[in-house]
Formats: sequence, structure tokens, C-alpha cells
Amino acid sequence: NADVLAHLGQQLRQIREAAGHSQGGLRHYRQGQPRPLRQATVSHIENGHDVTLDSFISYVSALGLEIALVPVGQAALIQQNLRDRGRLPPRRMSRTKTSARWTS
Repeated sequence: NADVLAHLGQQLRQIREAAGHSQGGLRHYRQGQPRPLRQATVSHIENGHDVTLDSFISYVSALGLEIALVPVGQAALIQQNLRDRGRLPPRRMSRTKTSARWTS
């Protein structure tokens, strides 16, 4: 579980940075009003720490994303379908000193 949270946090950090947002500059909407997300909350999420579901949903929505529940084992098929339709960029190869692996 800790590895999954760390990987998810890294992916979300990349999305935030690619969008040009700082950790302290994210806003989410509560009751129709923009509210700042605490920088500490953003840091906790991006570093793979436990946070409340409410905080996680607020963070994700501030990035312009939504959460979808996918049956176990089906995420790769859904990602490929989105790539085929041009909704996701192609997979890229990342290299480490000892191996190469696909990243999403």
C-alpha cells in the first residue's frame, strides 16, 4: 500500500508541475467558492502519506482530474483505449541503470 501511495503521489506531482502550479497555489471549489488547498496537504499527498479522502478528492479536482473506480486488472485496457482515441499520450520508456520500464 505504501508503494502504491508513493507512486500515485509522484504521478500527481508530475501532473501538477506540468500544469505550472506550485504546491501552495492550488485551489478547489467548496460550496461554489474557490478555496486554497494547504501546501502541507499537497506535500503529504505527493509524498505518499495518508490523507483523508476529502483532502485527496479536493486535491485531484484542483488539478482538473476526477477519480474513477476500475475493476482490478482493467486499468491497462482503459489506458490503452484512451491512448488509441488520443486522450492520453503514448507510453514512454524510462531507463534506469539496470533496467528499462514502461511508465504511464
